Amino acid sequence: MSTIIRSRPIRVLEVMEATIGGTKRHLLALIRGLDRAQFDVEVAAPAVRSEAFDDVTFTDEVQQAGIRHHYIPMRREISPVSDPACFLQLAALMAQGRYDLVHTHSSKAGFLGRLAAKVAHVPAVIHTPHGFYFLNQQRGPRRSFYLNLERLAGSATTRLIALSPTECSEAVDNRIIRPDKVALIENGIQLPKTSGSAAIAALRSSIAPAARHLVGTVARFTPQKSPLDFVRMAEALVRLVPGTEVVWCGDGELRAEVEGLAQELGIADRMHLLGYRTDVLDVMACMDIFVLTSIWEGLPYTVLDAMALEKPVVATAAVGTRDIVEDGVTGLLTPVGDPQSTARAVASLLTNPELAQSMGCEGKQLLLRRYSQEAMVKRTGQLYLDLVP
Repeated sequence: MSTIIRSRPIRVLEVMEATIGGTKRHLLALIRGLDRAQFDVEVAAPAVRSEAFDDVTFTDEVQQAGIRHHYIPMRREISPVSDPACFLQLAALMAQGRYDLVHTHSSKAGFLGRLAAKVAHVPAVIHTPHGFYFLNQQRGPRRSFYLNLERLAGSATTRLIALSPTECSEAVDNRIIRPDKVALIENGIQLPKTSGSAAIAALRSSIAPAARHLVGTVARFTPQKSPLDFVRMAEALVRLVPGTEVVWCGDGELRAEVEGLAQELGIADRMHLLGYRTDVLDVMACMDIFVLTSIWEGLPYTVLDAMALEKPVVATAAVGTRDIVEDGVTGLLTPVGDPQSTARAVASLLTNPELAQSMGCEGKQLLLRRYSQEAMVKRTGQLYLDLVP
């Protein structure tokens, strides 16, 4: 623990490309929660992600937090034109800004930002993966390529913050970074506020007026979230439990494929695709069971939200997710890529409401014990203090 009394706040640059989803949420929690007397925080990020899917609030939220925002037009995809230009911008910013510490988030910003920090001789560099992208690839050249990028950037990393024990294991087992350079700091949330029971009931009726059971998720239509598995799960589920309908809150590049598969399987009238919503917590409160079909995660905020709302969770046993869903206690885990197993697990809870309610209650208690946003911010701030001489 650091006991040094400093004459000035530590200058921190948070670097991020993924200005949507859980990565955005994590960063906003940090910049709002870090002690301004101890940390002088600035952000380097695009104004909005190139694939924002209607979530364009990041710049406004950074400004509302009173944080300086340096605009770096990083893009999600690899670009031989944009990436070198952004790297040079970051390196120049870091050299001029005389930061004590750079903290990068997610894959693109993590790679460009860490190498730029090395070139600019920043004393301390932290990286939070928010899920390793190489886990999205099957065994073969593409997986090796992205893994080797992580290893290269790992050589420029003072500490890697793993959001879950399994993410920590992936970092070490894949020789991305030494075990002594990994810090486990799990995501945490504040207890959510919803609009009240009457408003929730009205919202549910507006989404799926004929549904006896409503099962859903909150995620983007991206390969990581495996939305086509969700559709296949839904097709099996509506046959297993008549009167069940499903809802997906979020948007993304695979939406057309999802809509096409739902039509092909004959369940388009049972699937409610809501797109991007600002009332996500109210939509989640409408659900009887929360489902996540991801291939990999860092540590999914949506599962924490579901637990806070006392919703039982059925999820694939993916990296990150299986750390927070206690199988048989707070929900049920099923194999990644097995929508039939997921459907059967959901059906078992829909037909046993007492067990589902018990799991929801257990999830809320686990959240209160372990996943505090205040603790997450405090531990991250302490790591900053420990690393800056």
